[in-house]
Amino acid sequence: MPSRSIIGPFHHSLKMHKQIKIFNYFNEVNELMQHQVLKRGVKLSLNARILPYKTLPGLMFVSSILLISIYSPGAIIVCRSKPDYDCLLGNSQLQAEIKILPDQWGVPHIQASHLNDAWFALGFDVARDR
Repeated sequence: MPSRSIIGPFHHSLKMHKQIKIFNYFNEVNELMQHQVLKRGVKLSLNARILPYKTLPGLMFVSSILLISIYSPGAIIVCRSKPDYDCLLGNSQLQAEIKILPDQWGVPHIQASHLNDAWFALGFDVARDR
């Protein structure tokens, strides 16, 4: 036990001595950096701290333009890929022409002169929505 009490304070003072050396080193580096800045005629001002707040609106503007330019072609492709819902069908298997006309709510109405043609148009309309 007595050996610990002798080593303990000595160890503690060594640790404090190292911390003081590190602190002094950082202070010296800071002073040298400030001296170099003043030597070049450059002043550290408040503008350096305000710069991010001035550039934030510009950055948001540029990023929004970038996002619009990326997603606009995708929106155009999606709009163009929608099928034409007003159609007039004619096929060699059909007995007569068929009309598929959607109303104002998008509900398709099939006009056919034969029952088999109506079933064909119904299958065509269901497959077109996939």
